[in-house]
Amino acid sequence: MAKKYEIKENEKINQLYFTKNHVLGTEICKILNISTANVSNLKEGHIMKVGNCPILNKLDLELQPKLRKTMFHPDITSLEDKMCLSYFKAEYGINDNQILEHIADRIETIAGKKFIVYSQDFLDKIKQPNNIDNILYTIDNVEFEELKTQNVLKHYYKLTDKKYLIIY
Repeated sequence: MAKKYEIKENEKINQLYFTKNHVLGTEICKILNISTANVSNLKEGHIMKVGNCPILNKLDLELQPKLRKTMFHPDITSLEDKMCLSYFKAEYGINDNQILEHIADRIETIAGKKFIVYSQDFLDKIKQPNNIDNILYTIDNVEFEELKTQNVLKHYYKLTDKKYLIIY
């Protein structure tokens, strides 16, 4: 019997990027020509809702065989260098121009969902082996100055005169 896969608490969105095992549920639906409800209505533990994007994991052996097989279809887009735009904007309160200027090469649409395609520089900063527990956060200029004097910032991006995106 196949081992039950369940999304771990730290996998829910504790990370800033997806792995090779993550696939966009709406892309599977598009390939299979089925309703997105087939993916969106999966039970808790079998789907991550990231912004408006349903994300599935290839390691989940309890998904329907048809869905699992399609996860390995050659037309499935790798999400390893991407993040859902709606999630990123809501979570960090930054606009498309700021995203494109500081952290992304472009914004692309996959199966009707918009994704940030991270720049290699940004990926290198958040995926450094010694930075496993990186936290991305937006702060104002007063908080920024406090953290800067404490020497706890790993990287930062000045978004406006009063707003910073930091990695610490």
